[in-house]
Amino acid sequence: YPVPSDTYAYAWFSCTRTGAASLTTPSGCTAISGAITNTFTPLSVQVGKFLRVRITATSSAGSTSYFSAATAKVVN
Repeated sequence: YPVPSDTYAYAWFSCTRTGAASLTTPSGCTAISGAITNTFTPLSVQVGKFLRVRITATSSAGSTSYFSAATAKVVN
């Protein structure tokens, strides 16, 4: 489990389908260029898509990544 000294990196993905949280990149998902902070405001290009965030925790013991479950479909 992460500890307070861990650092975190974020990457947001636009997906064509819903799904549960995952250790690997879910099918139908592509990275959103430049979306690498802990928050993301969808753009018009994401309308009709589902969003996921990949969080990577890094510590002296190594790193691990995890994909969130998909959001509801983005609407305008």
